[in-house]
Amino acid sequence: MKNGEAVQRQPEEKMTGPSQSFALTLAALLLSGSGNTFPDEAVSLMQRHAPLQQRFFCPESEPSFAQHNLTHKQALQLRMEQGPVKAPARHAVQKQVYLFVLVAPHAGSTAVSGLLASSPKVATLCSARTWACEGQWILSNNDCHLMNASKRWDETKPADWNAALKCYSKYWNLSQPVLMDKSPSNLGKAAKIYWDLKKEGKDAKFIMATSSPCLKVSPEFSGQAKARYFQMLLEAKSKLPSQALLHLRYEDLLQDPYAFAAKVVDFLPQLESVDPSKNGLGNVGEDRGLSVAHYIVEHEGPVRNELALQAVQEDWLPYMREFGYSVDGSFSSESP
Repeated sequence: MKNGEAVQRQPEEKMTGPSQSFALTLAALLLSGSGNTFPDEAVSLMQRHAPLQQRFFCPESEPSFAQHNLTHKQALQLRMEQGPVKAPARHAVQKQVYLFVLVAPHAGSTAVSGLLASSPKVATLCSARTWACEGQWILSNNDCHLMNASKRWDETKPADWNAALKCYSKYWNLSQPVLMDKSPSNLGKAAKIYWDLKKEGKDAKFIMATSSPCLKVSPEFSGQAKARYFQMLLEAKSKLPSQALLHLRYEDLLQDPYAFAAKVVDFLPQLESVDPSKNGLGNVGEDRGLSVAHYIVEHEGPVRNELALQAVQEDWLPYMREFGYSVDGSFSSESP
């Protein structure tokens, strides 16, 4: 991937907490001469003077901390040694929370839920031995059978989410304060889940992680399926009460998993702590079973957008604007 000069840079914002610690570590590495940086290349004349209808571009590589993968990984390794991200102290008694992870399939859902499951206070559905500990398969098995597996994307199924929780309770550790389900098919059901549970006085929270259309997360995350997931995510955000939803971006998780974790525990302090160097889901495949931090160190490094500086498709624009993705060739450093 070639690094080019962004068409427009966002103003720098002051960093605090884990993100500041990570950035300071990286700065020290750069000053000491660890790693090398590479000179930027100019954006082509054609891209700079594109016609009006072509003025929206995917951002380049998103360098939160460095242009060089090695330096980023070194900084992350040093941060891993400092331990998990802890929730802010809260003295009020918090009631049990039902946590639903809203991430499109093949777009980082297992990585996000593995990070959340690193909390010592979260109960997963892993004892059911379904794929990636997903609850959707429990609801369609013979013991529960609240819906057919082939109809799992039907937004009206199951008819009552309180009945679904009764099925899940066979597999959750009910002594934990946070009971989690990660099922991609819940994308279109988020509002129904919230209001079904609210009718019975239950507290539902949602953590949504989106991916930019410019980032090729997986070959399966493309075409009509991608557009469908985009619409579901937009509708979920518009229908859920703001206090019940935390929106984050998958790109930010790969750039700085500790800053990502800090936002998670601030939103849901019942988690107590979250550790990006651990994966709480257990064995879900060789790469999927790695913690986010170890996966970055061993494979990824900072995010690189494979569609960098290519024209943005018009039907991507509402999604990108709503979820904080730049459309002018620069990188927006904060999700809304």
